[in-house]
Amino acid sequence: MSLSTQDLTDIRSIILEAFEVMVNPRFDAFETRMDSFESKVDNLGGKVDTLDERMGVLERKVGGLDRKIDHFEHETTQQLMHIGKRLGNIEGRLDALEDDIKELYLMVSNVQKNSLAGTKKFADLSAEQKLLAMHQEICKLATDMGVQLPVTE
Repeated sequence: MSLSTQDLTDIRSIILEAFEVMVNPRFDAFETRMDSFESKVDNLGGKVDTLDERMGVLERKVGGLDRKIDHFEHETTQQLMHIGKRLGNIEGRLDALEDDIKELYLMVSNVQKNSLAGTKKFADLSAEQKLLAMHQEICKLATDMGVQLPVTE
């Protein structure tokens, strides 16, 4: 059985009609969806550009913060080193004061042993009289040693 030209034309028109009925609406829907996707992608592109700008601003701000932190760390380190030096100086001065106080105690002890304070008579004196006698002895000792004591009133 062979098909005539008319049969072939009819088959072709049926196939074309089937395409128009079945495939074309699907293509139209697909094109509509693609247009929607393109619009959304374009919108996303704008948002990505905005995000890029914001990231640039953030990067600059973070860079500024990093510089400020580095500067703060440097200043803090310098201040801590300065404080350490001053504490070392104060510690040395404190050690010297401790040594001076120890020497004064030894001198007072020696004065008490070798002077009025070591006698029985001294033991019988009142606390105020003992203090005045010790003060007098310290003043004599300071004069003998050439040390000028501070004046208190």
